[in-house]
Amino acid sequence: MKHDLHVIHELLAHAAQTAHRSTASEIQGLEGHDASDTNRHLHLLMRKGLVAGKPAAAPDGPHIIHGLTEEGRTFLRAIRSDKVRGKIRSVSETVGDKMSFEIMMEIAKAFLMDGL
Repeated sequence: MKHDLHVIHELLAHAAQTAHRSTASEIQGLEGHDASDTNRHLHLLMRKGLVAGKPAAAPDGPHIIHGLTEEGRTFLRAIRSDKVRGKIRSVSETVGDKMSFEIMMEIAKAFLMDGL
């Protein structure tokens, strides 16, 4: 699966906003993005431990989001920077579909630590 950094950023930002509310949030897709692609990305973020929540019970059902984990907050902090997103996109274009999500996270963390 090719990772769409824009979708990931939007999903993490949505989860961060959910954490400030007293109730969980349901999400079934993002406006302007393919619903199945959005759902795959959200499921990935939950599986990798960045978003706390419950995956959809049905393929087209809503995911329940409770908020971000510490790892999710760190990754969101890193990819909020246009420079960091640009660096990740540059590496992704070079590596292609072979770039794993873990590598994307490590690149973002490295740039965050370097203060880029």
